[in-house]
Amino acid sequence: MVHTRYSPTFIARSAQSMRSRMTTAQGLLWTHLSQGSDNVWFRRQYPIGNHVVDFYCRKLKLIVEISHGAGRKQKKRERDAHLRDAYLRTCGYTVLRFTEQEIIDDFPCVVSRIRSCVRIVRTKMQISSFMGFFRFVVEAVRSFLNLRRRFRAESRHGLSLLMEF
Repeated sequence: MVHTRYSPTFIARSAQSMRSRMTTAQGLLWTHLSQGSDNVWFRRQYPIGNHVVDFYCRKLKLIVEISHGAGRKQKKRERDAHLRDAYLRTCGYTVLRFTEQEIIDDFPCVVSRIRSCVRIVRTKMQISSFMGFFRFVVEAVRSFLNLRRRFRAESRHGLSLLMEF
């Protein structure tokens, strides 16, 4: 069986091999994210569609990506990362991207940005669940009022029929 670059088997195997060879910045960030602070659990090198994301929280649909070091093809990498982030956002994920240098130089700031994003995503989820409940209540009240109006109309019609006799 031939495994192309975008087959699920190929992507799963490449994610598995990426887990065994993490960069310094990935290792530093993983030591923090793997502890599950704030009841948020991340997975590392997780396949989503045709992509393997660096860190992924399934509960919040939050992705933390690390832009790797500069090289000859840096412009192409930046463009690809931008397109990939846009694709993931259209699929409903929240994407945070940091550079390796940013993680190594200013780790406490990176951690605080991740925590604030976790709080924001949780708040959005709570608001959307509340709005879903609110929509349910509004629809229940509307249907009750419609039934009441229909009953009144039918009872009036019934009275007019009785008056004719």
